[in-house]
Amino acid sequence: MRLALLRPVLPATQYQMRPVHQPWARRTFRYHFRPRRFESSRRRAMSIARRPALPSEPFFRAAYVQPLLALLRARRIDPGPLLAGAGCGEGDFDEPGTSVPFLRIVRLCGLIRRALPDPLLPLAWGARMSERAHGLPGLAMTTAPTVGEAIAVFAAVAALRSTTIRFDVQTGPEVCRLTAQPVVSLGPESEFILVPVAMMVSGLLKQVLGEAATQLTVDLPFAAPSWADAAAAHFACRLRFGQPQLAVQVPGTLLARRNPLADTESHAVAIAQCRLDQLRLDRSLRQRVTLHLAEHIELAPTAASTAAMLCISERTLRRELQAEGVGFRELHGAMRIEAACRHLADTPLTVEQIAWRLGYREASNFVRAFRRQLGVTPQQYRRARRMPSV
Repeated sequence: MRLALLRPVLPATQYQMRPVHQPWARRTFRYHFRPRRFESSRRRAMSIARRPALPSEPFFRAAYVQPLLALLRARRIDPGPLLAGAGCGEGDFDEPGTSVPFLRIVRLCGLIRRALPDPLLPLAWGARMSERAHGLPGLAMTTAPTVGEAIAVFAAVAALRSTTIRFDVQTGPEVCRLTAQPVVSLGPESEFILVPVAMMVSGLLKQVLGEAATQLTVDLPFAAPSWADAAAAHFACRLRFGQPQLAVQVPGTLLARRNPLADTESHAVAIAQCRLDQLRLDRSLRQRVTLHLAEHIELAPTAASTAAMLCISERTLRRELQAEGVGFRELHGAMRIEAACRHLADTPLTVEQIAWRLGYREASNFVRAFRRQLGVTPQQYRRARRMPSV
C-alpha cells in the first residue's frame, strides 16, 4: 500500500540496488533500494562550476575563452574537434563562471593556433573580451575611489578569475608597475595567451584613467613581431617589446587621480563578495561547509545536498569533517542558532516563525536548542537586544 502511494510522488527517479556488507560476515550481504534522481549533464556542469577551484590547480574562467570560441565560429571553424583534442567539451564553457584547468586552455590555444595560423588572432581575441567577463573582481576594481586603489584591488582579487597568472604591484616614486607572472610554463603559446591578458589589464585601467589612459606603458616579454603596428593600434598606448616580464606601467602622478567610475556602494558590495569568494578558495573543508550552511540555512541543507554542492560524496564529507574534529550535525546546529540570533536581533518575527523558518518541527525544540547553545531563551536574548516582537 505504501509503495503504491509513493510511486506517483517520485515520477523522475530510478531505483538502484546497492549491496550493504555486514561487518560480521564478509560474504553475507543484503540489498536495499535508494532513489537516485536523474540529473542532466548541464546540471552536473553547473554543480561543478559552483565548486571553487583550489589554488594548487591553476584554472581559467570560461568567460575569457568564450570570446575565442565565438571568434572561431565567426570564421566558420567548428571548435568541437579542437575542444575534444584539448580534453574539453563545449559544455565546459556554457557558464561564464566555470573554472577550466589551465593546462587544457594551453593545449586548446596550441590547437587553435595551428588550425588558424593568423598572427592577429590574439589581438582579435583580446578585443572581443567584454567588461562582464571580469565578474565581481572587475566591478570591484572599476568602482574603486582612485586609480591607485583600483590597481591594488585588481592585484588582490585577480586570483578569483584565474590562478594561472600572479599579479603584483610595485610602486615607486615616479611609476607604478602592475606585473604579471605566469605560474605555469606557457611554452610556445606564451605570445598567444599573454597578448589578450595584456589587453584585458590595460582595458580595465583605461576605464579608471579615462583620457589619461594614453600615458600607460605596456611591457611585453617577447620580441617585436611583424604585427607590432597593429598591436599599437589596438592598445592605443606605448608598447615596449622584449621586456623581462609582462607589465603595465602607470605614472605615479596618476595614482591619486579620482576614478570617474567610482561608486562607493557598488565597490563595498563587490569587495565584500570577493572576500567571501576568497574564503571559499583558501579555507578548509570545515570552513567551506560553514560558509555554505550560513548562506543556505533556511533552505534546510542536508549532509547529502552539502556534499553535492562541494562535489564530494556524503561519506567523504563526514569523514573529513570528523578528521577536523567536528560533525556535520554540530555545524548545522550552530549555523541555525546563529541565524536565529540574527532574526531575533534584526527582525520582528516571533519565536514560532523563526523556528519554522529554520526547520524546527516544534517551537519548543528550537527553544531548547537555543538555550542549550547560548544559556538563555530566545525571548531573553531578544530582550537583551531590545528588539520588540510582534
